[in-house]
Amino acid sequence: MDKEIWLNQETEKLTAEELTMLVGDADIKVIGFSTHRKASEAYVIISAKDGNVWNEWYIPYEYRRTNTFIDSAADLAQYIISKKEFLSAVNIENYKKALKRQTSNLFGKRAKVTSGIFKKLLNDCGKWVCTNLFKNNNPQRRIQDIKERGFTLSTKIERKMTYHMLLPFDIVKAPTYETIPEKVRDAIFKALGNFDAYGNKPVGRSALPDHKFPEPRWAAGTAESNEGLTEEEMRKKFQLIPENANQTKREVCRKCFQTGKRGTFAGIEFFYKGDANWPANIPKTGKVAEAGCVGCFWYDMTAWRTALNQLIKGAKDDDR
Repeated sequence: MDKEIWLNQETEKLTAEELTMLVGDADIKVIGFSTHRKASEAYVIISAKDGNVWNEWYIPYEYRRTNTFIDSAADLAQYIISKKEFLSAVNIENYKKALKRQTSNLFGKRAKVTSGIFKKLLNDCGKWVCTNLFKNNNPQRRIQDIKERGFTLSTKIERKMTYHMLLPFDIVKAPTYETIPEKVRDAIFKALGNFDAYGNKPVGRSALPDHKFPEPRWAAGTAESNEGLTEEEMRKKFQLIPENANQTKREVCRKCFQTGKRGTFAGIEFFYKGDANWPANIPKTGKVAEAGCVGCFWYDMTAWRTALNQLIKGAKDDDR
């Protein structure tokens, strides 16, 4: 747990004590801040009074699945105040009653494996639940199912154990990510000439059609069809890369999303547009955020390589 954070791309420092004063409610005390980096989530930890009882809550202020990104102290204080009404025992009981009748219908094809975990979280709504209690081989996939349904979960890790808490907040539509049917996949490979953008060589079917615009920056509720794309649209949207490169890109882009520092390839600090800093005038998420990715190797590997080669060639020509 941290006692202070940086907001506005690390230009505004905020302590727990300062935020408590900004909230200005005797029934709310800000204890500190926490992050769940793997999911790109950040929380303000508060103690809220309900009757004569003080309860601890992790309130997410960066939570991409509900498109929540708060980057000023004043907005964060107002956000905390707006959540107070949800944290009472009365609201929690009403929330549980309303959802218990719907649980079996919430998760579609995954209901059998996900509903049991959701029921446990719902029964203990507002309390921490250890993943060991889920008795599931892939609990994080189930947690993802629940988040994708629009529920808000907080996460903390203590002594190498992971805990989740279901928050009694309104259901907010989570991102609906794209799927690529096999016939569209075939068309993408054809449009991209079966060429590996990462290795700069021909590639087989083991490669992945990678979205140039990274998933963490998609807006909540994103839903696009890949049907009917022209070859030019496919080339603009996708690049073919090996699975291990896709995994590396996922981590690089997640770190960029969290820190505002764009990633490099092999330590080469070259960007064909912009520099290592995420542009201050471009939002973190949504379609407009794609402009902030342009110039980075991981966004368009072929364009990056072409620009770097041109720069090297120009330098050599100048030396002649």
